[in-house]
Amino acid sequence: MSRDIDIAQADQLSAPTSDADYHWVEGMSKNGKPFRIGHLKTNCKHSAETSELASGAALIDGKTNYRLDPVWAVGSENDNVTGLSPITKYKLWKRDGWIYTYRLEVYCERAVSLVFYDGEPDYYSKTALWEGWWTLDYNSTSPNILEVDISND
Repeated sequence: MSRDIDIAQADQLSAPTSDADYHWVEGMSKNGKPFRIGHLKTNCKHSAETSELASGAALIDGKTNYRLDPVWAVGSENDNVTGLSPITKYKLWKRDGWIYTYRLEVYCERAVSLVFYDGEPDYYSKTALWEGWWTLDYNSTSPNILEVDISND
């Protein structure tokens, strides 16, 4: 079930919260804005280096598009996402980062390629290489997530 969270609770949403606890890869959105994707170092079930993540962070043909209803709004989370397999959980909040303003975390039950569309419109692509939490830090003038493309290729 979706619920609103306040910014003060954001630090409690996922542990650890330190950027040093993640493997990060930088990317560029469709509109030329930098973003980064990452996964917790403790979540590694694979010996992938960050360069392998970067090669997988691309738009892929043969995807399925899902228009979200309701949209994933900043300050919301859902620990029981249905109809969006393999995504089963998400958290989206405004963070106090000096480079990136927003953080989206999704839990995927298997490897999958994802593209997230915000309200600008802009999009951010990432590949989840194994089951676990995956993180997207980004900047946007309209940060709510409106659509998700999923590719199982």
